[in-house]
Amino acid sequence: MRSPLFSKPIVGRLLTGAGQIEVADAGKRAFEQACALLQQGQTVVIYPEGRLNPEHENLKAKSGAVRISIATGAPIIPLGIYVQPEHIKDMRQFMGGRISRGCWQVSGCCHLRFGPPWEPALPRQNPAELHHETQKLMEHIYSLVAEIRKESACESHTSLNPIPQW
Repeated sequence: MRSPLFSKPIVGRLLTGAGQIEVADAGKRAFEQACALLQQGQTVVIYPEGRLNPEHENLKAKSGAVRISIATGAPIIPLGIYVQPEHIKDMRQFMGGRISRGCWQVSGCCHLRFGPPWEPALPRQNPAELHHETQKLMEHIYSLVAEIRKESACESHTSLNPIPQW
């Protein structure tokens, strides 16, 4: 989670209490914490894009998830998340000396699709190869989101039964 949120009195305590890891500066401490948690058998959730992506754009992802997987040997479980646009509220706030943009789901369903475990095909962490493997991971995630979007477009939130139900 981004560092400025941890400096807010109530929010910071809630995040810390929920087990969130503060990502500050280059993220070295967060990397070490995530690796330690995985080696203890814990689960670590990472958004490679660094934020939620309600516009479903192909964002440039960071290589942290791939680097952590290589360092620990833990597989990555890709997760596609989709919320229909009408259920998302765009938010802008001043944080850490700059305007930060984010979003909140305000209603509706959050659709999740887990993919099979995936492991980077890298014995070492060469920057070009890390970027390539990160792109492969994002392709897995985006394909999961595309599946969810297609399925959710077929859902009907109204009853198709013409007989009134009392």
